[in-house]
Amino acid sequence: MVDLPENEDGTFYRREVTVSFKGSVFEGSTPFRHAAEIEKIVRQLECIKPILMIYSDGGPDHRITYRSVKLALIILFKRLGIDVLIAARTAPGNSWANPAERVMSTPNLALQNTAPTRSESTSQFERVLNSANSMNDIRNKSSKVPGLKEAWLEPVKPIKTLLEDHTSRLSLKERQFKIQGAASIKEVTQVEKQLNSNIDPDIEVRKYQQQHLKSKKAHMQFLRDYCIERHYMFQIQKCNNPDCCTPRMSEELFRPLPDPMLEFNNKDHNRQFSSFALNEVTTEAHRPSASNRTPVQLQKRYR
Repeated sequence: MVDLPENEDGTFYRREVTVSFKGSVFEGSTPFRHAAEIEKIVRQLECIKPILMIYSDGGPDHRITYRSVKLALIILFKRLGIDVLIAARTAPGNSWANPAERVMSTPNLALQNTAPTRSESTSQFERVLNSANSMNDIRNKSSKVPGLKEAWLEPVKPIKTLLEDHTSRLSLKERQFKIQGAASIKEVTQVEKQLNSNIDPDIEVRKYQQQHLKSKKAHMQFLRDYCIERHYMFQIQKCNNPDCCTPRMSEELFRPLPDPMLEFNNKDHNRQFSSFALNEVTTEAHRPSASNRTPVQLQKRYR
């Protein structure tokens, strides 16, 4: 969570850093887990603002072009009751500008000279674990072998405690790192269950690909009315219809984040944010990886 600078020349690279350690086998990173954990962080810090912007590293559980990620973000938007949610990732080669990636150099200090290993469980469970070929294989076996999940999780706890202890000693701009436990299965499930009540009653659990969702009328209508979909950005905002939504901000401040556009007289630089007119129509025409796309493919415009 960052502090907003007083002006556009200020730095976003400050305020509290919250770190969670998760066991990848039974606490894997998913869009719905991230939504549950982000909500918990925001509420604990008591910093629910009208606008929430999320930067991520663009991994498969964060990639904003994935339908499952968009669904989780829509649920987060509705649960927080905010006016605008913007999820973004930087283009390749620009991770230096991404706070989520820049900060990783500091947590890496907590891992120096550390070589944690999982202690063995009973021979009965170790034989089963040794026969597994992947994390998914362990998860599948845990549904058939009673106690296997607990036998895996218990030896992992001391490792997480060690890493949390090391990390809690770190600080950024004289602010101590905070440790937050991973969201429980119950918390993640509660978020995912809201797909039907908050988005579309016809969405089937774990069927979140385009081929599954394109026929879901309520969901597709929500995307058209409230969302702006881009390659590096996904935006959700309340509409201006008082019968539907009641924005908390004035209309002058309540506008979408424009696409990066090149300067009119200097094609080597992007335009300053302040140069965009209110409700100016922008497209992805100046996205570097879109240089070979046709104008028709780039006609995803603002409302």
